[in-house]
Amino acid sequence: MDIVDLSVKLDLNVPAENLKSLAEDVYELVDRAQANLLGFENPEIHVWVEQGSLNYKAKIIIGLNLFYAAVSGYGGFIDGVEKIQEHSTKVINYINEKLIAPNPSRVMDSKRSAGLPEQIKSIIRSVHQGKLSPEEATEKVTKLLEAEEGDSHVKESIVKSFWQSAKDQYREPYMQLKAFPDDEFTVEPRTVPKRKPVPKLPPVEASLHGIELWYDRRTGAKEIRRYTK
Repeated sequence: MDIVDLSVKLDLNVPAENLKSLAEDVYELVDRAQANLLGFENPEIHVWVEQGSLNYKAKIIIGLNLFYAAVSGYGGFIDGVEKIQEHSTKVINYINEKLIAPNPSRVMDSKRSAGLPEQIKSIIRSVHQGKLSPEEATEKVTKLLEAEEGDSHVKESIVKSFWQSAKDQYREPYMQLKAFPDDEFTVEPRTVPKRKPVPKLPPVEASLHGIELWYDRRTGAKEIRRYTK
């Protein structure tokens, strides 16, 4: 399973005879980053360096057994996945920085992924937000693992651990909660008192009278007072 997948393409041509030394440099860079930030024992490291526009590709691959052991070592499935994803991202950032730093203006493309741990963390986040049920999330993880090479018993153990964690993380969407009968939330319609009509004065007297509208906040009563100018 991939835990680091990085691709950087630079608008930079290099002689063919330099590709081997470049590939060795990138390999050492990836190996050093893995050792310092991830610490897995004997992971597979794949490095590609292509001519033309210089294209670096790097992968760090571990087996499901190692992944499950690492997850369990952090004391819980969710904590383990988050830690592996976090450290994998640090590895990606470190490698990316070292490859791009000498030629920051020549970057044509850059793609990065923390692989399976990142995908599982995204699924866990959806469960916590109530967007996926534990059953739906477990089905997604099961399908992800089907594409990975590894012992079926280890896959089953990972699925069981995920299922238990998903149940603990699940938060039912608010709109689906029905803790009380609907009639307890019945709201009486608000009644707005009708406004009293303002008295009309005869046309001849209109210029001689004024009208004031008083409102008593305590009682809610309105009073119309007329006065003569």
